[in-house]
Amino acid sequence: VYCDLRRPLPDVLVTILREVDFVFHLAWVREKRLVAARIVNEAILMRLQEVKKPGASILFMSSVAASPATKSIYGAAKYHVTHNVCDPSVIVFVSGLVRCDPPFGPDALLKSTIRRLPLRLRFRSPVPRVYSISMQTLVEELGTALNGEYAPGIYRQYSKSKSINETLEELEPIDRSIYGTLTLNATRIVNICLIMRIM
Repeated sequence: VYCDLRRPLPDVLVTILREVDFVFHLAWVREKRLVAARIVNEAILMRLQEVKKPGASILFMSSVAASPATKSIYGAAKYHVTHNVCDPSVIVFVSGLVRCDPPFGPDALLKSTIRRLPLRLRFRSPVPRVYSISMQTLVEELGTALNGEYAPGIYRQYSKSKSINETLEELEPIDRSIYGTLTLNATRIVNICLIMRIM
């Protein structure tokens, strides 16, 4: 069923939701403002919770970007929905960067961007961490949840973190001409992005 989850759910989808035992909620609406992101995404999850079959489970996909201190609108909204909207039947997977071969989504964007740069990028002060999970592992864990082996709660779905510098080194092609290394102050980059977002 194709529909816009920001609008009232169509009858055919409501009928399906009232019959199934498990709902994977992977959709997310990105907004430029935190309040808007919280409102639209909490409304979507609340609709699903209201119409689902009694006793059915919902799996909500969260992110390592979601934390109470994050400066990311996406992460702050995810954290809010996870801790203030999810009812006791919800299973929350806190996923890292999904890696697969061939890459897709954010993983593909990161890889293609790094491979086009003539410079080697490195970060300092402090060096950000990257949390990732393979697509195969994530799919296996989703299957485990579908089989009823996860109780409602919040579960970490990512491997041990690496520094972003280690991740960049893995992504850089070994056969490419490099014209030097550009070292960036991670804190200053974040602050500049925040200023640009406000303007």
